[in-house]
Amino acid sequence: MYLKYTFPVWVRGILSSIPITLEITSLGLFLLQKPWIVRDPSFFRQGLILYTILMLCQGLLAIFRGSRERFVTILLFFCAAFVLGYPMGEDILCELSLYAAGLFNLGLYFPGRVGVGLGMGVILVSLYLQQDARVWGTLIPSPPKSSVFFLVVWELMVLLLSQGLSRLQQEVKSGKDRLDQLTSMVRNLTKANVSFQEYADTIVETSLQQERKRISRELHDTVGYSLTNIRMLMEEAIGQYDGSSEDFIQLLVDTRNQAMTAMEEARSAFKALRSMETDRTSVDLRSILRLAKAFSDATHLQVSVDFSNARSSYGNSIDHFLYRFVQEGMTNALRHGRATRLEIYLHEEGDRLQVSMIDNGVGGKVIQEGLGLGGMKERIHELGGELSVGNGNHGFSLYVTLPLRGDSNGR
Repeated sequence: MYLKYTFPVWVRGILSSIPITLEITSLGLFLLQKPWIVRDPSFFRQGLILYTILMLCQGLLAIFRGSRERFVTILLFFCAAFVLGYPMGEDILCELSLYAAGLFNLGLYFPGRVGVGLGMGVILVSLYLQQDARVWGTLIPSPPKSSVFFLVVWELMVLLLSQGLSRLQQEVKSGKDRLDQLTSMVRNLTKANVSFQEYADTIVETSLQQERKRISRELHDTVGYSLTNIRMLMEEAIGQYDGSSEDFIQLLVDTRNQAMTAMEEARSAFKALRSMETDRTSVDLRSILRLAKAFSDATHLQVSVDFSNARSSYGNSIDHFLYRFVQEGMTNALRHGRATRLEIYLHEEGDRLQVSMIDNGVGGKVIQEGLGLGGMKERIHELGGELSVGNGNHGFSLYVTLPLRGDSNGR
């Protein structure tokens, strides 16, 4: 894994250092061979100026980011190289190094057809310049044919090598980018999955709290009411007693005390149940918005939700179905459809709720029904609704129609 991440960096460093190394080599050969002794003393000064221009161009190529600026810079580089190499005569070593440096620059900054076309032009110009030259009033003979042939072959090899290395670098960088993207997506999906699991646990716990709350209300409305009536009847009986039988009054007093004790115990049970309740709310349409946003942030799938005239809640059964239906639809759109956009619409029409999920995934002609879609069909059937599927080359869509009963008036 470490090599995969560092490979593009050190390859770029090596490719960038090759032209500089070749230019320094050419300068060293120029100083060692001292061609100005044979040609003209001013050639030394002119050669140093040209090498300075070449080094400056090399730095500008690394600094510039625009293709136009780099194109002008590489033209200036080759012009300086041609002017320096033209009076060298039979000795082509300096030219070999300079032209190779320029061709490597083409591979670095102009990969593909543009770089190959410029490289072939450079080779033709360098070939044309290998002829007798008259400079400083002196006739300088051209290199032998064997040297010219070697120069052309050398330039072709350097051009092909530089373009191949540049292409390899681009492919490795592209692979690294894809690996980084997949790693990021896996990490986000893992976080989203953990969040979904936590949210599912929260829903279960919230359901339990709601059930405790319901039982608490039922106990209060039935047992508490009955015990209160018993106590009131006992108080009334004790108040109306004429004192003819002490055993009877004692029996009433004991009954009243039993009722009071039962009321206290029931009240304690109510408080215990109430104390176990939390402030969390049940699943409603706002939960779908949170779910869609969390899924979109984790997977970069663009999810838009339009509630139109839909209510904030349709009761526990329908709300839970809608939540699971949206969750399953988003997962299928990303995993099977490889979609980048998903649109969710909820619209109430008369006594029915219309739900649509439309993505721009790959679609297909054959629908393979898995556990997810099969489970959705079962839930829709239990709710008395209908499911229809739209599938084609331009995406996948699900349409659900649910009847609205009298117990789902959660406006």
